[in-house]
Amino acid sequence: MDLDIVPDDNEANVERLASALITLDATVREAGARRLPVSRETLIETAQAKHGGQLRLRTNCGPLDVLWRLHDGQGYVDLLPRTVVLSDDERRVRVVDVTTLIEIKTRAGRMRDRDDVAILTRIKNLSR
Repeated sequence: MDLDIVPDDNEANVERLASALITLDATVREAGARRLPVSRETLIETAQAKHGGQLRLRTNCGPLDVLWRLHDGQGYVDLLPRTVVLSDDERRVRVVDVTTLIEIKTRAGRMRDRDDVAILTRIKNLSR
């Protein structure tokens, strides 16, 4: 239903992300947030939060969650070795591999994650 990203929190990347989110008309989608626009300062504040904050956003391309850290504390640097690059003729996208995504969703333990784990496990088994 949404896209989750775990961005690198270095200054240059935060600047690029802020520009992209402004282009996408990103606003905070927390309850009572009244369409608060996302700014560079908002990104820096959440990236520097004690345990790595999260931003749930609305964009003109759909919902987007910026997760500076996962629920278990893993961030971009921790996840990078467990990623693969998917590409088409125009773009390249780095995503966590299926095994890692299954582990992340299993540890989260929410009902919707358990449903996802069942589907992801089938996908993993089909790709062998």
